[in-house]
Amino acid sequence: MAGGWSVGGYGAFWWAGRTGAAHRFSYLLSNGEMPEVVNHHCENPRCVNPQHLYESTTAEHLERSMAMAHAVPPALG
Repeated sequence: MAGGWSVGGYGAFWWAGRTGAAHRFSYLLSNGEMPEVVNHHCENPRCVNPQHLYESTTAEHLERSMAMAHAVPPALG
């Protein structure tokens, strides 16, 4: 297993022939299931503290990202 950081600053690792997001793996180990999206209460993409992670949907994630100016809406046209 090897690790590092993704382009977005998230913890990432290589294991069993594929790349995984460290915060998602942390959530899986703590909760026994993998939701559609795992968000951070702390807004720290490198954080893997299970107490800082929560289940979300893609729509909720995009709405929160837009509200916090983390995402840029797609160009019209």
